[in-house]
Amino acid sequence: MRVALVCVGDELLAGDTVNTNAAWLGRRLGERGVTVGRVSVVTDRVADIARVVNEPRAEYDAVIVTGGLGPTHDLAEGTADIPADAEMLPNPEGVAPGCIVEDVYVLPGVPAEMKAMFELVAGDFAGQQRYVETMTVDEPESALVDRFTDLRERYDVRVGSYPGETVRVKIHGTDRGAVEEAARWLRERVEVAE
Repeated sequence: MRVALVCVGDELLAGDTVNTNAAWLGRRLGERGVTVGRVSVVTDRVADIARVVNEPRAEYDAVIVTGGLGPTHDLAEGTADIPADAEMLPNPEGVAPGCIVEDVYVLPGVPAEMKAMFELVAGDFAGQQRYVETMTVDEPESALVDRFTDLRERYDVRVGSYPGETVRVKIHGTDRGAVEEAARWLRERVEVAE
């Protein structure tokens, strides 16, 4: 299953609020074997939201929207309104209900409310079980490219590298044995950070 995330909020675009919803949903969906193929952040304008939500629908199995609900200065009227053909989702942690409209899941932006409401529909999101191995490597990312290429040729896995003071390496795939073997193979060929 492939999902697109759309996070609504001027405060996200301005950098006033960190987009923790996208990170949490990405992890939670990944645990369920779901691939998040796209994350978009959009302003609080209805026309922009409609365009950004509708755009990925042809390519993805579902779109999850967070934010744009509730009693804010620009949405106080109609807080409890949902489209006529929508399935209402109760809000265990707050006031504004969410809803499902065909393949679009609309959840609140407040993290505690979004998380509680997502758990009500989590069963709708499932994919193939994935296995993950991570390691921290004390070498420059550019020095690892050849070993990553060799790893991908030997094993049916995906490799991600995330540089900082060290490089965090993530190996993942649907075959537990292949992931474990690939991680073991790479650990023998890199300088693993303590």
